[in-house]
Amino acid sequence: MSVVSVHEDEIVLLYNQGLTAMAIAGRFGASKNGILNLLHKRGVKMRRSGPMASQLVADGVHPLVRQMFELARGQNMGARTLARKAGVGQAVHKWAYRSNPLIQNLEACLNVLGYELRIVHRSKEMRFT
Repeated sequence: MSVVSVHEDEIVLLYNQGLTAMAIAGRFGASKNGILNLLHKRGVKMRRSGPMASQLVADGVHPLVRQMFELARGQNMGARTLARKAGVGQAVHKWAYRSNPLIQNLEACLNVLGYELRIVHRSKEMRFT
């Protein structure tokens, strides 16, 4: 029995919640085509793909990475285009669901989007004791 068939209901639920087929495939160690085939078999309405498609981020992803994807989405820029423009290879889409970027790669992507990383001193109200 395949991983996909064992988790069919969860896969359909995750897709309907907005995760991409690629993100779901990464979460379960399956192929994107295997996920798409299951969704088709189950009669799930497919979303459009491409740079305008929603790049949703899995739970547990660092807040800075999440914000980077939101900024890219706001500029109608997909992960592949962002990676190419930043010169960081094709791994950017994986940051949404299973890996953390090197800080210089995150910074390069943010620079493409017109942003930068900064260290900011916390105010007294925000400090932890």
